[in-house]
Amino acid sequence: MTIPHTTARWWKVSGPIVLSACSLFITFNIIEPLATWLNPTYTLLANRSVGKFALSFMVLLQLVLFLLVQPKNFLHRVLDSAIGSFKRPGWLRMMGLFFIFFFALHWLILGGLWQSGFALYNPAWGTFTTSLVVRTLFGLFVTFLLAWSEEVIFRGFIYEYITTSYSILPSILCASTIFMLAHDLSNPLSLLTTNLSLGIGLFLLGMLLNLIFVLTGSLVASIGAHMGLVFVKVVLRRARFLTFAPMSAWWAHADLRQAPAVHLLFLVVILGIVYKFRKKLA
Repeated sequence: MTIPHTTARWWKVSGPIVLSACSLFITFNIIEPLATWLNPTYTLLANRSVGKFALSFMVLLQLVLFLLVQPKNFLHRVLDSAIGSFKRPGWLRMMGLFFIFFFALHWLILGGLWQSGFALYNPAWGTFTTSLVVRTLFGLFVTFLLAWSEEVIFRGFIYEYITTSYSILPSILCASTIFMLAHDLSNPLSLLTTNLSLGIGLFLLGMLLNLIFVLTGSLVASIGAHMGLVFVKVVLRRARFLTFAPMSAWWAHADLRQAPAVHLLFLVVILGIVYKFRKKLA
């Protein structure tokens, strides 16, 4: 394959994504100053509140515009991943199993930090109340919406789009890189420089979720896994019964996405999955 042909194919895939990203960037830089002028405390990059929903709507709008210029068969593939997965028999059981496994895995890792003295029990966290249960259940619903939207964007849309020109593993690598960079819209390149530990964690998480999606053939599986990992953080925000001591060991971190020990665990699992299913992933 000649270099010009390779470059042309690369631009065919990346060009529309780059243009959509530029459009989003321009839109953000128009709306953000206006919002700040109305309310100095407002930001579209807020982790929670209306800013998060406003930014999500802007991203969704870009995806819709992107899809409108794609072939109909690609649109059908995206819709089948985003909605059709919930019409198949056993979807709830599959999502539940992946949710339980990754929810338990997250707690298991936290348990290891607790045994090592890096996670500490906080006796002043409070008590179980009806309000706490209701807020936690609402948090579970929000977690589902977050996991569903991110899985639709990065697995059901971006990964599927890249596979129209590339094979499975290169597509997974590209989609996981975009997944990583999209988690810091204010300075994406910082995830490759000053905040590399978080960048590595997000990239490996994207790889794992993509492998789950590809090997199960269902978005609900990756949604369940995504929910299981995130919901632990939701629980701990509402019931702060764990605190984290200063991390003096190289392998530990309060944010598990930045913990080298978790990076190593994810890497081993990913390499094992790739080796076991190498024929299917070829």
